[in-house]
Amino acid sequence: MKHSARLACLAFASLAFAAHAAETASATVTIASGPNAGTHKTSVESAGCSTGLTGNNSFGVQISSPKDKDPKKLNSVQLDVPDKSKANVFTMTVGFGPLIGRTASYTIDTRGKKGNGSLALADNGNTANAKISGTTADGVKLEVAIECKSVMRMGK
Repeated sequence: MKHSARLACLAFASLAFAAHAAETASATVTIASGPNAGTHKTSVESAGCSTGLTGNNSFGVQISSPKDKDPKKLNSVQLDVPDKSKANVFTMTVGFGPLIGRTASYTIDTRGKKGNGSLALADNGNTANAKISGTTADGVKLEVAIECKSVMRMGK
């Protein structure tokens, strides 16, 4: 499945399951330099985290708020791990501002060699945590901590 299709699938699934989930997924993003330097937090009142949605051993996170239009606010954290057994092969994007018409976006894509980073993923069954440390292709350093208080499980 292509990268953009995988992220779209995660986004739609997150929105579809939001009505059924009561738990929170949250992310803390620290950006070392540039106009969005500092520590930012975001969360959703839905599962936001899934495994098996885009492949048998996949893991994904979609934390976003479609209604929030503040151009300076962290509004989206997306993580796509095609195979949990190869956790350092992932794509992560964090975005500021409205979902359509972003004011800033930062991506680390170790599959496409666009930036570099490492991922520590703990899938604990009902919950999960992810810590990402890396640098975008433009040289922006990111530290991201994601907490999933529930994980939607698909497939096997």
